[in-house]
Amino acid sequence: MEVLRLRSFAGPNFYSHRPSVVLRVDCRDAPKASSRSGHELQSLLDELLPRVANTLGMRVADAPDSEAATLVKDVALRLIALAGFDGCGGVIRAAGGEGLYEIAVESSSDAATRYLLDVAVRIAENLMSSDSITSERLAVSEYVEEAVKIALKSDLGPSTRAIVAAAEARAIPWSREANNSSSIQFGYGRNLRRIRAEVTAGRQVIADTEAGNKDTLDITEPMPAVRAGIIEINSVPGLRMRAYPSAGPPRDVGRSIVEMLYPEGAESRIPIVAVTGTNGKTTVTRLTSHILTGTGKNVGTATTDGILLNGESLVSGDMTGPASARSILDDNRIDIAVLETARGGILRRGLGWDWADIAVVTNITEDHIGQDGIESVKDLVEIKSLVAERVRENGTLILNADDPESAALPHRPLVARTKKEIVYFALSAENPILKRHMEHEGTGYFTADNQIVEARDGLNLNIAEIQSIPITMSGSAAFQIQNALASTAVGRALGLSAEKITEGLYSFDGNRNNPGRCNIYKVRDGHVLIDYGHNPKAVDAICSMTARWMGKTVTGIISFPGDRSDDLIESAGRIAAAGFDLIIVKGDVNLRGRKSGEVAEMLCRLVREADRQRECRIVLDAASAFDEAISEIKKDEVIVFFYEKLPPALATLAKYGAEPVSSIC
Repeated sequence: MEVLRLRSFAGPNFYSHRPSVVLRVDCRDAPKASSRSGHELQSLLDELLPRVANTLGMRVADAPDSEAATLVKDVALRLIALAGFDGCGGVIRAAGGEGLYEIAVESSSDAATRYLLDVAVRIAENLMSSDSITSERLAVSEYVEEAVKIALKSDLGPSTRAIVAAAEARAIPWSREANNSSSIQFGYGRNLRRIRAEVTAGRQVIADTEAGNKDTLDITEPMPAVRAGIIEINSVPGLRMRAYPSAGPPRDVGRSIVEMLYPEGAESRIPIVAVTGTNGKTTVTRLTSHILTGTGKNVGTATTDGILLNGESLVSGDMTGPASARSILDDNRIDIAVLETARGGILRRGLGWDWADIAVVTNITEDHIGQDGIESVKDLVEIKSLVAERVRENGTLILNADDPESAALPHRPLVARTKKEIVYFALSAENPILKRHMEHEGTGYFTADNQIVEARDGLNLNIAEIQSIPITMSGSAAFQIQNALASTAVGRALGLSAEKITEGLYSFDGNRNNPGRCNIYKVRDGHVLIDYGHNPKAVDAICSMTARWMGKTVTGIISFPGDRSDDLIESAGRIAAAGFDLIIVKGDVNLRGRKSGEVAEMLCRLVREADRQRECRIVLDAASAFDEAISEIKKDEVIVFFYEKLPPALATLAKYGAEPVSSIC
C-alpha cells in the first residue's frame, strides 16, 4: 500500500464535526489476504492490539468493501486509543479511483495521529502478508511511546489547555495560530482576542502588545478587563502551580484569564452568514454583503473572486475555502462575515468556523460529478449539508423550496439535531413545500404581483418590486429572482428593516457589484452576456431567460471541463442544443485528463443529434471564439459567453467598445 497524502482538519469537515486527520491511500498493491481468512486477520489484530469501540459518530458511512482500508482504519483507531488520545471515530470513503481510499479518524492530537496513521499502514500490510507479526508486536509499544512524545512536543501544554477549556465551557471559539505553539486566538472579528503564553521567570505579565503597554500583575489578584485585542501571558509555570498546587485548593486560572478576555456578558463572536449551493451562491453572497454594507457595518466577504471589505477587493482569486474564511474572522475590523462556502474547500480543508448564525443553501444539482470521488447528486448533498448542520442553536437555515435536494435538508438527522429556524423561499406561494411551511406559521419568501413578499406570523409584507431590481433583468431572470429572495431572507433574519433591504436590492448593479455573473453589454446593434455557468442547470437557467427575450437570435459559446462525467457533459450539450440558435464550442484551458478537442467534439455531436439543422462550430481557442463572435455580431443578436477567466473576456469586450447595460428588455 502507498500513502499518498495526509490532511488535517482543525474543525468541522466532510467526515466529522470534530478535528480529524485523513489518510489517502492506494490499496491496489496491498498484500492479498487470500492466505488468511477474515477471522484469522481479526484474531491476529486482537492479539496485537486491544479492541476499541468506534463510539463517535462520523458524518458519513463507510464505503463498500475494502479489506485493506478497513484494516488500516481499525489498526489506527486501536493505536490512537492505546496512546491515550481522545477520539475513537473513523470512516472510509472511496476516493474516485480503483483502489484509492480516504481513511478519516478523529483524534485530539493532530501530529501524533498523522504519525500513527502512517504506522497503521505498515502494520496492516504485515498482518495481511504471510510474514510473522512478531516484530510488529514488539514494536507497538515503541510506536505508542513515540506518538506520546510527538504529542507532548506539539499539543497544547497544560496551562494553555486550561485556558482553552475555560473558553470552550463558554462556547467561545478558539484556534491555534499556524506554526506557533504558544499563540491562541479567541473570538471572531471585532471581538478577537489573542494570547501568547511563554515561560519566563518571575510574576505573570499581561502585555497589551498593540499599544506597547505592559502591566505587571500578581495572578493571585483579580484579573483586569482587557481593552485591546492581544495579551501576552508569561510565567506559565506560575499558572501551572496555581492550577495544580501541591498543597491547598487549586485556582481555576484558565477561567480567570478567559473572564479577563471576555467579562460576563461580553460578545466573543460576530454574525456569520454562510452561503453554499451549486448555482447562485456567489451572487447571493455579494448581494447579501451589499445589503449589509448599507447598514454602516464593516462587512467581510469571501467569494469565488476574492475577499472584500465593504465591497472593496482586498485579495483576488478563488477565496471560498476555510483559509479565506479565517482571514476574515481574524480581522478585528469586521462586524459581520458573509462567507461563500464551496464544495472543494469543504472536501479538502473543512470549514473555517465552528458555527454560523445563518446558512443559505441555494440549490444542490448536478456538478463536479466524476471529481474527488463524487459520483452523484447524493454525494454533493453529503458535502454541502455540512453547512446546514453547523447552524448554531436558534440560528436560521434558509432553503430553496423550488429545489428538492436543499428543501429536504431539515429532514436529515444531523441538520435536525440542532434547533434552528427554517426559512423557505420559492418563486410562487403555491410551491407545496413553502405553502405547507407557511400554513404551520413558518417564515417564507415568494413573489406575487411583481413583488418580493415576506410571510411571517400570518402577515404578508411587500419588500421590493421585482422589475426594479437590476439583476432580475426586468423580471426575466428567474434564477436572479431566487437569489434576491435568498438575500432578502438573510437580511430579515439579521433584523434589517424592509426599507433597508429594498434599498440594497435596488442599488445592486450587476456589472459593478456582481462582475462576471450574468452581465449584459451593448455592442453595436447587438448584446453580449457573460456568465460563469459551468453545469447543466446554470446553462438551462440562462437559456430560460433568453427565451423570454422576443425577437432575439441567441448564440451560445460553451465548453465544459474535462473532469466532468460524460453524462454531465451530455446533459449540458442537450440543453444548449435546445436553447441556442447557434452554438460555438470552445476548448477548455485545462483538459483535465481528456484529449484536446474531445469535449468539444462530444458537445457538437450532441447538438447535431438533437437538431441536424442547428449550426455548431468548434473554435478551440476560447479567446478567438469570443473575438470572432463579437466581430460578426448582427442586429438583435445576443451572444452568451460562458467564460473560464473573466479578465480576458473583459479585455475583448473593451476592444469592441462594449457598454454595460442592465437589461435588453
